[in-house]
Amino acid sequence: MRHEVLGSNDLVTFDGRGRYRITRIERGRALITSLTNGHTLIVPVSRLAQVAAVPTT
Repeated sequence: MRHEVLGSNDLVTFDGRGRYRITRIERGRALITSLTNGHTLIVPVSRLAQVAAVPTT
């Protein structure tokens, strides 16, 4: 069981693959957008895992 708190603009993986940005979370589902191809998915929040932010210089 995950205990992360996810919110809009967080970077996540979906089922352990890819890199996505959360656009919106509502009723246990998240609207996520792929950082590689721009595709948008609606997925259960329980299948997401937060990615550590990459520092920018």
